Amino acid sequence: MNLLPTTLPDEYIGSVIRRKNELFNLGKLSRKEYKITPPFNYRETLTYFTCESNPTLETLMEATLFPLAKSLGLSTSPLTVITPRDSWRICRQCITTDLKNIGVGYIRRHHLLASIKVCDLHGLSLDEICPTCNTSIKMHLNSSFHECAKSFNFNKNDQGKENKIHTANIKYAKFVLELLHCNTHNPDFSNVRTAIYNQLRKLGYELNGSIHWKHICVDVNSLLGEFIHKNKIDFSIGQLNPITSLGSITKIAFFAFRTTDAYWRSVRETSYMGKALNDCPLPA
Repeated sequence: MNLLPTTLPDEYIGSVIRRKNELFNLGKLSRKEYKITPPFNYRETLTYFTCESNPTLETLMEATLFPLAKSLGLSTSPLTVITPRDSWRICRQCITTDLKNIGVGYIRRHHLLASIKVCDLHGLSLDEICPTCNTSIKMHLNSSFHECAKSFNFNKNDQGKENKIHTANIKYAKFVLELLHCNTHNPDFSNVRTAIYNQLRKLGYELNGSIHWKHICVDVNSLLGEFIHKNKIDFSIGQLNPITSLGSITKIAFFAFRTTDAYWRSVRETSYMGKALNDCPLPA
């Protein structure tokens, strides 16, 4: 029987199923309950997805990172992770507000992308460990947020970080959220790659006819203040391809365009080279 609680706004599928397990006393959340894996070369989205919980298309679009992968042309890559098992994180203010407004604390899907470090709405650093009970958010019971939130400390220094790196990270988080909420278009990866390459050339990152990836990686990491190894863009990257991590390609797209309007406009212009792209989400 697949009785899932109602998915809350931007709630991660793992959080939804964990709330179900807590509600019906079904034990700890298992990775296989929420892991969704695409096979090679699929086109009909839902038909080919495998997941013990048998997700509907609505769940796929509203509770996973699939729309983000779709916006970046990675929806057919078998190595794109749309249901992360790690980096489960919370924004203390989001949890507190949700508990006050709806009585439930939950995990937002875009907070799981490892390259995002702050909340797009509140600007607070994301917590991978509960600041009250020191339990990893991945293992934390949703039902326990109510008690833990009573002791959350909202550091004024954390809320008031107004420097270039912090501001850039907030803009990046909003960029990701906008791509995640775009459900209207599925561009080919070749068009996405060409659009990004063209923009990087305009920004001066071409050396002897090739993209100078080392300089790009240095500047991207500098812009977003990436000094933690797991969040850095790999310096060995030599090109964008379908096995490039979702976090890395998202950061490079943000670095190149800074806004989703600029991104979609460039992808649309590139796509006209091959086929019409009339459903690209651009303002009139």
